Amino acid sequence: MEFSGFRMFYRGTYTLSVDAKGRIAIPKIFREDICISSENTVVVTMDVQSDCLLFYKYVDWQPLENKIMSLPNTINPQVRMLQRRLVGSARAMELDAQGRILLPEKLKGFAQIQSSVVLVGQGNKFEIWSESRWDELFNSFSEEVDLEQAQALLQDLVL
Repeated sequence: MEFSGFRMFYRGTYTLSVDAKGRIAIPKIFREDICISSENTVVVTMDVQSDCLLFYKYVDWQPLENKIMSLPNTINPQVRMLQRRLVGSARAMELDAQGRILLPEKLKGFAQIQSSVVLVGQGNKFEIWSESRWDELFNSFSEEVDLEQAQALLQDLVL
């Protein structure tokens, strides 16, 4: 939702059920923003760093996709792999009348999604995690993060 320069960012975590058809319902608080800014169209793709999916409003995805595809891929195989993973696996879809999207089987398999997911707000996008993978990651957070380094980064942000 945008109001005079204000833009709604995705924040927070939301646990959602995956229905029998493989659909998830986007939290109501974000549906209006998606519908206004992108005419119900969203993009879901694989993450390049984690076993999760990325969920973008189409209007936020389009400039990112253009940047990714403008990278020269004839010499650099990493660029080609990045393009394949992000753009090649991307699926544009519309929210249905109940605010749901259908997660494609290939993407569900990649992210090990079964009966529930966790949406993790990341500003202009959501990460979509299988609930079990998110729980593993969240429970190991303090082991994987250098707390002193994290505190130093936060210190730099404090005004």
